[in-house]
Parts: sequence; structure tokens; C-alpha cells
Amino acid sequence: MICFSANKIIEYLNLNRLLPQLVINILLLKSYSTIFQLIFCSFQLINSAILESKFHNFSLQGITGIIFGIISIIFIWFIKILLNSFSLGDEGIGMLPISFFEILMAIVALIYILICYFTIVLINKKRRKKLGSKGWEYSSKKIRNIFISFLITGGILTYSFVSEGNLKLIIPTSLILFGIASVITNKYTNSTTNIFGILFIVNGIVAILFPQFMFYVWGVAFGIYPIIYSFYTPKKNN
Repeated sequence: MICFSANKIIEYLNLNRLLPQLVINILLLKSYSTIFQLIFCSFQLINSAILESKFHNFSLQGITGIIFGIISIIFIWFIKILLNSFSLGDEGIGMLPISFFEILMAIVALIYILICYFTIVLINKKRRKKLGSKGWEYSSKKIRNIFISFLITGGILTYSFVSEGNLKLIIPTSLILFGIASVITNKYTNSTTNIFGILFIVNGIVAILFPQFMFYVWGVAFGIYPIIYSFYTPKKNN
């Protein structure tokens, strides 16, 4: 087994090109143990680089982005199963009245939001503690308030869509609202969430134009994008 020291990996990997370089190294190496060791050390590099930079309580850089993406993929997959079971009239879910099914969907969405919220905040709280930062800074409070306001707006619109039977608008609306919120919060972050938000808005438009692919677009936006974004290493503030 090849043993990679932290200093050698820092010289070997360029943090600005970490993801493509990591893929190249994996393709060149034949030993699975070496591959796993390289991936583990790379994640350590990402976290250490992020700890050297200032980040807020809702940062998706590093492990938080990966966890958020995985949770989102599981949630979207579960929602799709519930909708398919209800529409096909399967035993159990398919036998529920529409009002009960709506309550079930609302509960699942609430659980997803709470899990993501507390997971991201608690992990970032631990990382910020290593930097000597405590409590909620001004930018974190602003980000939280902005997303809460958009979350409430999304809840109201979702209720309206369900009441009017426009269920196909729920997923595009969630993507567009999340994208707009990300663009607005850009000035309170490392000035990268605007790109993140624009991608979400584009996905929302694609979901409207191609409703047959909306679940895949939803999964890419909330699942794949955060994982890719987690590899981003912000520049150190002067």
C-alpha cells in the first residue's frame, strides 16, 4: 500500500483543480486500498482548506455539501416512490384519501428540512469552533432569514398548487425559489452562491419545459450540485 503524507499530497494536488485531478489519479491507480486512501486524504485536504477560510453556519463546502446532497437524493427517491404508489392505487399508500396523502407528503418534507437544517448547522458549528468562532454571525442570520422567507413562500404556493390541481408546478417552483434565494444571499457568502442559484433557476425552467424529466432535474439540482459545490475551496480572506 502506498502511504501518502499530508505534505506530499498538498504538493501533489492543486486545490483549485482538486476534483479533476482526483479523477485522473483514481483512473491511473490500480490498488483499491490506494484509491480509498487518496480519496480520504483529499477530503481531509478539502476540510483543512475550508477551515483556513471564513465560512458561515449554512456553508455547504466540504462534508456538509456531500451530506446535504445524499440526504436530498434519498428524499427525492422516497417522494417519487410515494407518488407512484398513490397514483397506481397500491395497497397502503394508494388507499389513503387525498387529504391524508397531502398531510403525509407535508410531514415527509418537514422531516427532510429539519434533518438538513440541523445536520448542516451542527457540523458547521463544530468546524467554526475549531476556528474560535461561536454563535451566529450577522451573515448567517441574514441567510437564515432569507431562506425561511422563501420557504414560507414556497409552502403557500405549494398549498395553492395542490388546491388547484397544478401538482406539476411544485418541483419547478421549489427549484426557482431556492435559486433566487441563493442569488440574494450571495453577498453574505464567499460570492459563489450566485452561480449555484442560477443553476437551480435553469433547472426549474427545464422542469417546466420537460415535466417528464422533472424528478431527474430535481435530483441533479438538490443532490448532485451540492456534492460538486462541496469540493469548492474558497480563497482565504485578506
